Amino acid sequence: MVRKIFTPLALSLLLFVISSPVVEAKPRPPLRLTFRHQNLSEGEIQLTFKAKANVASGRVTLSIDLPPSVSVLEGETTWEGSLKKGETRKIKITILNPGSPSQEITGRATIQFTGGGTFVQENNLRLNESKQERPAPPAPIIQKEGGETILEFRGK
Repeated sequence: MVRKIFTPLALSLLLFVISSPVVEAKPRPPLRLTFRHQNLSEGEIQLTFKAKANVASGRVTLSIDLPPSVSVLEGETTWEGSLKKGETRKIKITILNPGSPSQEITGRATIQFTGGGTFVQENNLRLNESKQERPAPPAPIIQKEGGETILEFRGK
């Protein structure tokens, strides 16, 4: 009698486990990057490029790439070393604002893996950007399927 009850119960539990959707964690990049700027005094801007390690990384290079028209007043634009998981490293520099036109500055993190692979991640920052230079957001695309209206927004 116990076998008659236990067998269908075990089979239904097994079927439930097999048919359950698998939940996967979204992969994260090896580093979490942030790039910020702060206006100091007339014409001076402080840039802070920060990297937080999501995994231990043996050889990491952080750099800030500046256009030729931008000059560094204080700080170093490159750092190289290793990062433990959860550790944060930042580069902080002060630059002379080039004025207009707008300038794009790139913060770049490069990881050299011991197995020979390389991972490059970038964040961009635009200085002196006027509102006119910003592209307008793309218009939504309207599609009708089976009497339903679908609004689809495309863009960055």
